[in-house]
Amino acid sequence: MSPTTVAVLGIALMFVLMMLRVPVSFAMLLAGVLGNAYLLSTDVSLHLLSTNVWGQFASYSLSVVPLFVLMGQITFHSGVTERLYDAAYKWVGRLPGAWRAPPSWPAWASPPSAAPTRPPRPPWAPSPYPR
Repeated sequence: MSPTTVAVLGIALMFVLMMLRVPVSFAMLLAGVLGNAYLLSTDVSLHLLSTNVWGQFASYSLSVVPLFVLMGQITFHSGVTERLYDAAYKWVGRLPGAWRAPPSWPAWASPPSAAPTRPPRPPWAPSPYPR
């Protein structure tokens, strides 16, 4: 078979696997490994798989994500974020319309996937939880 035919069959296999509710990443992985195994050889395909996986997970950009989450947890549990919130409220709380500004300030520090669905409870509001 020509490489174009193998590519079309790989894409079709990928869509069939996705319709069977296989996660997209595994469907793409299987289609790519099988296509490389057919066109090149099984040994070359497995070598490419291991090298590409290691290259992606050893990259600097992925190592920053868990460290960023760790930094956020440390600042939250140490109380730094609450003190920053209080300082921001003291700076801009007297300005008209500023009551809404401090809750939106931490948005620059969080990834879009971790964005809250509603604004955080301001510190002056009563807590729904007993102390």
